[in-house]
Amino acid sequence: TPLCFVPGEDTHTSLHGSAVNVHIRLDRNSVTVEKTYITLSNLSTVTILNHSNVTARFQWKAFATQEEEDQLKQRFCHRLCQQENAQADNFLDWSRADTTRGERLSLLSHIYQNERAKVQGDPMLFFDDIFTIKPVEGEIWPNFSAEISVTFRPQEARVYKHTVYCDISGHETRLPLRLIGEGLGPRLRFLFEELDIGKVSVISLHRYKVSSRGWGGS
Repeated sequence: TPLCFVPGEDTHTSLHGSAVNVHIRLDRNSVTVEKTYITLSNLSTVTILNHSNVTARFQWKAFATQEEEDQLKQRFCHRLCQQENAQADNFLDWSRADTTRGERLSLLSHIYQNERAKVQGDPMLFFDDIFTIKPVEGEIWPNFSAEISVTFRPQEARVYKHTVYCDISGHETRLPLRLIGEGLGPRLRFLFEELDIGKVSVISLHRYKVSSRGWGGS
């Protein structure tokens, strides 16, 4: 709507707007993988549904918010600064007579600047030794879906639980996905329930063969 300005008069107008999340969701909020023996693996899937008319980009993350990622990056960068200062102090202690120490300190500073840049540029995609998600990032066309595979590889005989987060463009908050799996240890069973040795003479030696069957493992 055009506005009419009158010289010498103050003109005020109010602007209002609202933002909404794009219609993108997971087909479920948890994935329970079948019980799996140690050293083996099992696969399950989850689907990202894009019911909007825009192309969406997704990334699987280990943290629920961007703020948590930024805090972790700050801690990493702080450690790098401490390491750089310690190395610079040590270098100055033993290189007082070195005429090239200025150049070497400059090189040291450049190395740590590159390391900090790598930390800041890290997308912090989800990575885990037990649960693997593929693809860990990608795009979904309008009114399409993407099938995501979840691979479970237990290392111990216990229940594993982990929450990952799907960061989707056009969505204010990351979508949580609960991953659950149980690792099983090898199992052994005798092929008979009773072994009848019978009468045995004193100090005599007898040998018997016992058969068993195992499940699980490689």
